[in-house]
Amino acid sequence: MVGATTVTSKTIQPRRDGCSESDRNQCRVCNEKCRRGRPQHSTGPGRDPSGTPPLHASELQASRLLMATPRNAHQSLCNDAGEVVTGTLPAIVATASSFPPVLYTQEEIMEAFLKQHPHLSNDDIDFVQRVFRGTMYRTGPMYVNREDMFRKMSRVEYLDHVKPKLLDLSVRASKDAIDKWGGDLGSITHMIWGTMTGSIQAPTVDVQVARQLGLSPAVKRLNVENMGCITGFRCLGLARDIAAADPRHVVLVVTADVRSALGNQMSAHVPDTKVDRSHVIVSALFRDGAGAAIVTGTNMTSAPLWEIISHESKMLPEESLNMVTMKERNDGIIKVSIDRHLPESIGAELPSFVASLLEPHRIPIGSCCFAVHTGGPKVLRIVAESLGIDPIRMGMSWTVLKRYGNLSGSSNLVVLDHVTRFLQQPDLFLSDADIEDNERFQLAEYCVCLSFGPGVSIEGILLKNACWGSYSPDSNNARS
Repeated sequence: MVGATTVTSKTIQPRRDGCSESDRNQCRVCNEKCRRGRPQHSTGPGRDPSGTPPLHASELQASRLLMATPRNAHQSLCNDAGEVVTGTLPAIVATASSFPPVLYTQEEIMEAFLKQHPHLSNDDIDFVQRVFRGTMYRTGPMYVNREDMFRKMSRVEYLDHVKPKLLDLSVRASKDAIDKWGGDLGSITHMIWGTMTGSIQAPTVDVQVARQLGLSPAVKRLNVENMGCITGFRCLGLARDIAAADPRHVVLVVTADVRSALGNQMSAHVPDTKVDRSHVIVSALFRDGAGAAIVTGTNMTSAPLWEIISHESKMLPEESLNMVTMKERNDGIIKVSIDRHLPESIGAELPSFVASLLEPHRIPIGSCCFAVHTGGPKVLRIVAESLGIDPIRMGMSWTVLKRYGNLSGSSNLVVLDHVTRFLQQPDLFLSDADIEDNERFQLAEYCVCLSFGPGVSIEGILLKNACWGSYSPDSNNARS
């Protein structure tokens, strides 16, 4: 399991006199020469005592201006007085993720499924093996022991199983994000909690999370359920709107899912009968995990990781309405249906959707990396093909897919957290001996976040890498 990466927050002191003549040779805003491993500003306010080169203050300010106004290739970021104008974009200052304590191999999970479905025909066994292995998962986090995998639970037993796990995942991911941020708990003004592992139960999990974290009793909470695999980026987009409304707002976003428990809410298999193929697909796909992020207004006290430029939502034409469905039946049985043509339907809409994110800001797609929901290998391939992008730009989605599987809407923030970890410490991933070709990843100045869910709907967020000036694209931000 990938460990958490600690972020060292640096207080950036704004330069009030613009860029001096000597600084112009080093400042990325003016000359594009300020890169990690090259000459940096070695003295003065904002220097990290550890010796790590800080981001040039004007660079952070300039990135806000760059996103606040349409970009022209020859546009200067300094005004006539040589001063950089400050923008007003909300920012992500920390991300985190959490998982159950045990990672099973996909082969172990498949064997558990076959054990709960005895006396299958050879054709059914072949189908089970093809589906499980076709996911390309190496491992998957599940909160259930092997004996209980895919065992039919009563509704009460199911709720008693998932609720404590949702709380545990949420609290651990939130604490990790808060620790990385390093800010004051009392300054968190809003909390958005999301899940697809829903139920009718009060008080809701967000109340318990807020209490365990020690958040202010006055924190404004929102509980988001049943939005499926778009949940994480839908909540992050909403956090952006909240932070943009007031520079003092600080929003904790956390999404958690125990989706492996779908395998415990399917109708029990009758021995010597044909296997329900939708059960096979759901059992092979869904796993457990959580993601979190801290979003701030412009009154931030720590260096931003990502500036949130914009977000967009789109519902596909009405004929897509029933391509992804989940319905509750008698005795708590959950029936999930996923149309096999779903990836193609998404791919047909993606070019225009991504254009709606990028074109207003004159950002070329070649300047972007991608954080894509881990909906499955076919979904990830369709995204790359429909947009005409090099798969190296979305390698972190493949990494999360193979290690953790489809985490429903929680995969959104988990993938973004892995992109962020790479931004902070690429060596964590460069040294991984398990890296495969489609997991090779190259960071970029911008990140497009994409997720897809019931409706069918697409969620997209455009981020600006606030640390971009600290990287050398030729050395520090590509893994192979």
